[in-house]
Amino acid sequence: ICASATPTLVDGSVFSDTLTVTDAADNPVEGSQMVVLPKGSFRMGSSSGPADEWPVRTVTLNNRIAMGRYEVTFADYDRFVAAQSGTRNPGDEGWGRGTRPVINVNQTEAKAYAAWLSTQTGKTYRLPSEAEWEYAARAGAENDHSNLIDLAPKARRGPRRQVRMSNRVLCKAANLAEGMRA
Repeated sequence: ICASATPTLVDGSVFSDTLTVTDAADNPVEGSQMVVLPKGSFRMGSSSGPADEWPVRTVTLNNRIAMGRYEVTFADYDRFVAAQSGTRNPGDEGWGRGTRPVINVNQTEAKAYAAWLSTQTGKTYRLPSEAEWEYAARAGAENDHSNLIDLAPKARRGPRRQVRMSNRVLCKAANLAEGMRA
């Protein structure tokens, strides 16, 4: 999930917006943790991957953004499903729900979740663009894009250092690897 970063937040800072829904004890619910990413440029694409990722090119993000520190969890998504009648509850393939990353959600459903999150917080949430996601995933690294695709299996097999993420910029692959450690 992605949002615009307000000018008062420092690059690398982490924040959460409060939702208007409450938990079973009527306490306010904190939204997803978001990390402020600095604006900047990076080399996007792959010189050795599939043809649709050629050529490697320089992409510039002119605005700071806030990216979800962790993937949206089943607990997060289940709050959305409970609040929206007629919304499909995705299956968990028997892996469990709670704090595990939500799966089996299509792009339309993910956009609906982002729109709901926007109404809950009064801020604008959306899905990141491909460039924004890759910028976050790279965390400043200039390695080939094709190396990003296989991060989760490497993390499962080997030391965590193979997932090259900083504390300031986290991505889907790092969160998947983190979930595998739990």
